[in-house]
Amino acid sequence: MTDARTFTDRLRRREPAVGYWIALDSPVSTERIARLGYDYVCLDLQHGLIGYEGMLRGLTAIDAGGRSAGLAHGHRAGARHHDQEPGGP
Repeated sequence: MTDARTFTDRLRRREPAVGYWIALDSPVSTERIARLGYDYVCLDLQHGLIGYEGMLRGLTAIDAGGRSAGLAHGHRAGARHHDQEPGGP
């Protein structure tokens, strides 16, 4: 199991990390991938098919699989993104 502290420490020491990027909103698949032994699993909110609710399900699945999670999203000025809280700016 790679907890967040261990994962962060490894990155700070510039040790290699192998991860898996998820572009599909499938919590069952995401949890299964998280259990395969990757150092981290990243939800691709920019290029993938994952909305706000899918992000929440994905993060829960990654946590259940015992991995560190990452989020990738683009940013355009004035655009509202899926990972912002509902009712946020």
